[in-house]
Amino acid sequence: MEGTSKKTIHRWSVIKNLFNQQLGVNINKSLLSYCTTLNALQNLRPSTPLENSPTVLNKQISEIQFNLKGNLLANVYWGNDAVQIWDWSKPKLKAFFSSGHNFTVRQVNWVPSDTENLIVTSGQYGDIRLMDLTANKSRLLENSYFEDEEYFCGGFKFCVSANLPYTILAGSQKGKIVNIDIREEKPMELLIAKHDNSTYYEVCSIDINPTKCSEFCIGGFKDIRIYDCRNLSQPVQKLFPQMNPDDTRRILTVKYTHDGSEILAAYSEDPIYLFNTLRSYPINTYMTSRPQKSKYSFTIYNVHFVGTRCEFVVASSSMHSTEAGCSHSNNIYMWDKDSGDMVHEMRLEERSWRFSAHPHLPVLAMNMDHSGIRLWQ
Repeated sequence: MEGTSKKTIHRWSVIKNLFNQQLGVNINKSLLSYCTTLNALQNLRPSTPLENSPTVLNKQISEIQFNLKGNLLANVYWGNDAVQIWDWSKPKLKAFFSSGHNFTVRQVNWVPSDTENLIVTSGQYGDIRLMDLTANKSRLLENSYFEDEEYFCGGFKFCVSANLPYTILAGSQKGKIVNIDIREEKPMELLIAKHDNSTYYEVCSIDINPTKCSEFCIGGFKDIRIYDCRNLSQPVQKLFPQMNPDDTRRILTVKYTHDGSEILAAYSEDPIYLFNTLRSYPINTYMTSRPQKSKYSFTIYNVHFVGTRCEFVVASSSMHSTEAGCSHSNNIYMWDKDSGDMVHEMRLEERSWRFSAHPHLPVLAMNMDHSGIRLWQ
């Protein structure tokens, strides 16, 4: 592991916080303020890996996700329908069960609620399922697998929101956007997103605005689109990197900030962009460190905000060169969101496809190619 980069002002001070505690400031508030600082991120260290069940020992993790409280961790696999639930702080495998999908589970997330006993999963062939951990039962919420082949909408990407505890918003590879209320029998189709040439808009990522529940954004090819559920005839806004409407790079991830004023977009090739929702062009760019004298291929795998107010941007990546003598490297990069400065870099011994940031603590859960899930804390 290597730390690098531009010097960024540390916003947290031991002396200042000790002084505030003497004045009666809540100690938990002081601890929380430290957990989202540069100091905490730069001191992340790997812990003992979480050991997978023998059933999925050689399977690649496709998604990993903390629950809203942060005490549990769920993960799913490529080429397997299994879901694992971890009590990660012990560390202990809490539950292992079949999701009911055919083959691969592409995504997993927790339904935000007080009990947090419901998990949503999406499969490779267009099915979305809801799992009740207490009753150990799952049911189908949406399925496009048996539809007309010409209209088969492929796998779904979905999102949940703490402000909409019973709602799942999902987008498919053929532009189908559905609103799923888990209390209802059938989902509601919102729209079929298309490009100007009438081809389907492939939804690679979707997110709900945390402060405007009627607003959501989707990312796929060419542009990011913001929609308002009250009027879906046209997008409220289209966002382009570098003010270039002809850019056709694939958008892997779109995420709103905590207040919904900005959107983070990760592309198949760097850089990563930050957009203001009121502007069509980026307001910040997050660049990685690269060899200056070699040809290389660079891939972003995953990106997240870190911090209660999204103070930092964290991304996992892989970089390799075709030139002789140039090695393959796997890294975790961290940037200050507002300044765009890279504040830390961690070099990994193994490739990490996916990771999840803890909602409250300076903890990252990463899937590793050969050693399962590893926690950095």
